Amino acid sequence: EDIEGMRYSQIAEYTIRLLPAALQSGLTPASVMDEWNATAHQMYTEVAWTAGAHRLIASLVAAGVKVAVATALPGDLLCVLLARPDCPSALVLEHCVTCEEVGAAKPDPRVYVTAASRIAADPRRCVAFEDTLKGANAAIAAGMRVFGMRDEITNGHVEAELAKMVAGGKLIDCFESLFASAEGA
Repeated sequence: EDIEGMRYSQIAEYTIRLLPAALQSGLTPASVMDEWNATAHQMYTEVAWTAGAHRLIASLVAAGVKVAVATALPGDLLCVLLARPDCPSALVLEHCVTCEEVGAAKPDPRVYVTAASRIAADPRRCVAFEDTLKGANAAIAAGMRVFGMRDEITNGHVEAELAKMVAGGKLIDCFESLFASAEGA
C-alpha cells in the first residue's frame, strides 16, 4: 500500500497493521502519532527551508500575489513551522490548509481548492509546487498549474513520473533556480 498523500492518522493505522501481532498490543493510531509528533516537532524546528523559498514568497507578496499553503502535514506540525522565527511573514495560518482539516488526503483536490478559496482565488489561476505524485494529482484535479519539486526522499521513479505531469516536464531543485532562469533571460 502506498502511503504517499495519506493523512497522518491513516499512516499511523497502516503502520500498526504492518507490525507483528505481538507488537500491536496497546498501540493506537493516537499513541503512534504522539510518538511521531514528539520526534517531528524537534525535526520541524530545525529543518531548513528550501533554498530560495523566502525570496520567492517575498517577491510574490511584493508583486501583490497572494500566497497559500495546502499541506498533508498535521495542523500542529504546520504551527511549529509557522512559529519559527525564520518563517516567511507572508505565511499566515489563515491561508494554510491541511488535508486533515478538509478530511481528505491527496490526491483528492479539496485541500488545494480550499487553499485557493482562503485567498479568494480561482484555482485555475493558481500555481502549486509539489514533491509527490499524489500532491501533483490533487493540484491538477483542482485545476492548478503544477511545478514539480525534487527533494531528498524522492526516488528516480517518482521523479520521472512527476516530471511527466508537471509544467515544463522537469523538476525544480530549489526555488533559487527560478530566479536564476529569470535573471539569465
